[in-house]
Amino acid sequence: MKKLSLLIAFGAIVFNSYAQNIPAPEFKNKVMFVDKSNALADLDKTDLSSVLHTNMGGHSEVNIVANGKTSATVHAGSTSETYVVKIEPGIDPETVVELFKFEQTKKNRQILVAEMSMGKDKTVELTKVKLTFKKVSDGVYAVSCKDQLENGEYCFLVNRPNISIMGASSTTALIGYCFRVGA
Repeated sequence: MKKLSLLIAFGAIVFNSYAQNIPAPEFKNKVMFVDKSNALADLDKTDLSSVLHTNMGGHSEVNIVANGKTSATVHAGSTSETYVVKIEPGIDPETVVELFKFEQTKKNRQILVAEMSMGKDKTVELTKVKLTFKKVSDGVYAVSCKDQLENGEYCFLVNRPNISIMGASSTTALIGYCFRVGA
């Protein structure tokens, strides 16, 4: 019984020391990459905007758009890669931190968030990357992907507002933390 207690205590110390090695970002709502030496590295802090497109056939779309075709920051996209975010303490990180894969166009990167045809809302399936969260300290979470990421452009959003077709006439400015997987 004593051996089991010692083993459990040792495991708790190792787990706790791992979690404490990850530093906290200085600013709230900023997602950063944790490199192999547990130092923080910036992702591409990117200005995003909501853009409403309407055609003559009565079809409308709202996209969150990032200028430029690619991010300068490149990662492998493996499940062992760790990111860290600092949010308001007491908030469930799964409700405020999201990772999206961009759809790439000739001029930019975009995420479809709302759609309407002939005056009827269409359900948009937001293709979020499945994430895991481990608490590092109060309001600070280590974030990793549950599955290997495919090649492409990705963007972390924190506290993404609900953007609809009706409210999209006024552009919403957002900040995304972007990176690319692959060459």
